[in-house]
Amino acid sequence: MIKNIYRKNKEVIDYLFWGVLTTVLNYILLLILYKAPITGQQINNSGFWLNFYNTLVGIICTIFAFVTNRKFVFHSKSTGLKNYLTELGIFFPGRLGSIFMEDVIMSIGHVYFGISVMIMKIIGEVFVIVFNYVWSKFAVFRKR
Repeated sequence: MIKNIYRKNKEVIDYLFWGVLTTVLNYILLLILYKAPITGQQINNSGFWLNFYNTLVGIICTIFAFVTNRKFVFHSKSTGLKNYLTELGIFFPGRLGSIFMEDVIMSIGHVYFGISVMIMKIIGEVFVIVFNYVWSKFAVFRKR
């Protein structure tokens, strides 16, 4: 029964598994920067530093997500450098868009409403996860 459920929903379950790992990596890296900022600046109420750190972490996690999504979720059969770079060239702008979306959500919630950075991160991630799945499935790793 569980095997049948997995087989029937394999792609979504795999996406969620690797997405959870990407999200955990994202949180750990942001917490490290949040607790010990590189610049000596505190995130506190600064939208700039919050967005800077979140974007930096997002780019690192995007690389991890591309590799795992390509290999373990969508099982891309594309070969050759040109096809790899094409997928990366479609994947990366979508992820940059989701990072920007998360930056806006986090800034509005934290800077303007005083909600905790990590609470706003969770709220932003809900939107990001849905957007990233749709983008990856229908724009990046679709059957060509």
